[in-house]
Amino acid sequence: MQASACSGTSRRVTLEMPSMANYFHIAQHKLPVGTELSAKGVPHVQEEIETILEKSRPGENLSRADAVYMLDHTDFSKCGVSYRQGYIHVVAPVGTVHKHDSHWIGRMQRRRIYEKHARSASAPRDLPDEDLAAGYWSGRPSSEPSWEYLAASARVVKYHCEEMVETGRSLPLAP
Repeated sequence: MQASACSGTSRRVTLEMPSMANYFHIAQHKLPVGTELSAKGVPHVQEEIETILEKSRPGENLSRADAVYMLDHTDFSKCGVSYRQGYIHVVAPVGTVHKHDSHWIGRMQRRRIYEKHARSASAPRDLPDEDLAAGYWSGRPSSEPSWEYLAASARVVKYHCEEMVETGRSLPLAP
């Protein structure tokens, strides 16, 4: 793994996978160690897509509106963060952790972008929304997996980096 300090250049770094005990959460503000994170109850993507996902959610899966989102790496550039800078926290999930491939959702989002801009001739030919939602809930990987982890709550264990970072920048994992 290539190492750099948090305040290093904005170059991308190759990340090693952490042990499954390490989960990362980004927030706009630095949260005190020990803070208990809980769901905000708001849609994380377009409401239309969240409705499709919720309708197809198997009962044993946690609702996305009732979840704290975590990654097993520090690259938050493709996970729908609505702000450009934030603080990366190492968190410990409380309760069951659900693993889902958010790439399935991305395929639904891309289709809507093409449709919105009237480029239907170039719109990607894809599975129906219900099949993409089923793929997300199944936990199986897509052709380009982008894993997210959901839990009912999580506790801030420590800061991954003391400084604010760009949400599209990967940082090396702490030893």
